[in-house]
Amino acid sequence: MILAGVMLLVFSAAILFGGGFLSAERWESETSQVDEVSRVLRSEVDIALAAPDGYQRTFTLPATLGGAAYEILLEEQPDFTEIVVRFVNHSVQFEKTILVPSAVSGDISLDPSAGTATISIKKEGGAVTLS
Repeated sequence: MILAGVMLLVFSAAILFGGGFLSAERWESETSQVDEVSRVLRSEVDIALAAPDGYQRTFTLPATLGGAAYEILLEEQPDFTEIVVRFVNHSVQFEKTILVPSAVSGDISLDPSAGTATISIKKEGGAVTLS
């Protein structure tokens, strides 16, 4: 009976440890995906800001991260614009914020049912617009 209790305790500890390891691995994967989307957005905005007026380009981003929905928000402040990549998966929520000049604006809608999202970026009159 004692042996069965010890075995149950060891088995329970192994399950808890394994579940924690998988959870940490998933967290790392999700945060790296948010970082990658943020890096792509930052790169595209930097290129558009440096380009002459008339610059226009489309690029793609994943519509979901690991099968879960996420959002990209452009929040205009008086002196700058925040591009926020926000990921929410059940009880886990985290975001990455990119600060760009106030000349950047727009609205990005992601459709989780699509495989990828096509984003347009253009520069006119010194202003960069994402859509």
